Amino acid sequence: MIIRFHSDLANTNWKTRFEGLDAKGKITMYRLVEGSEEVEEKKQDKEAKQKSFKTGPTNTVVDGQAIYQTEITDQAVINFLKATPYWQDGRVAEYDPLAENKKIEEILVRDAEIVAKVANISEKDELVKYGYYLFGKSTLTKAAQDDYSGIKADLIKHTYQNPEEMIKVLDKNNKQVAEHMEAALAFAKGILVESEGGKSISWAETKVRVVSVVVGQKPLDALIDFYGTTEGKEVKQLVGQKIVESAKETVSASAKTNTEK
Repeated sequence: MIIRFHSDLANTNWKTRFEGLDAKGKITMYRLVEGSEEVEEKKQDKEAKQKSFKTGPTNTVVDGQAIYQTEITDQAVINFLKATPYWQDGRVAEYDPLAENKKIEEILVRDAEIVAKVANISEKDELVKYGYYLFGKSTLTKAAQDDYSGIKADLIKHTYQNPEEMIKVLDKNNKQVAEHMEAALAFAKGILVESEGGKSISWAETKVRVVSVVVGQKPLDALIDFYGTTEGKEVKQLVGQKIVESAKETVSASAKTNTEK
């Protein structure tokens, strides 16, 4: 069995007799002895000779952390290590290359699927919505320039670099993210805009200020906070109505185009 030891436990002469807890939570004395795989002292031969155990210096690096890795075939030592609190807290652990490779394969497949999902987003409003949530005003600037390919490229690049975050962003069951997505859609559809250099949010059509943005706060977060107020709830409802109207206009325009064809 390949065993990995945290750097704190490397190059150490171990105490091979210690008091710990058994599987039932009872205080038990453990001891590593010669000629037996049993490590509970009460079950060992009283004449059994205690055995020493020593780890070597760190010899490899995993995830930026130096560790000591070695193969142990002595079942008594394995049983002893499994009884220590270090096995429970993960500072001593088995390393299974096959299981590790399987895990890496699953992660790579998952990441490829999420990248493909982002690459297949075709609706402009969707691209801007996700882009604004992640990158802020730079996405709105690209949308104004009709640079939707640039927005998608930003999203794909971000997905490659932060797949875990994108999984959460695309998860419609994540209520917190969903709330931000709904707010971001108002900017994507041009219902709301950042104004005064990002110091406020206004109605795009009338230029009337909706809410001010405090220093250091993202406009989207300011809008979410505002939505939680009495006045904000009314604005949120109105924004929702405008989003629905915008969607109906899009469907109508699409149907008209198809009819003309």
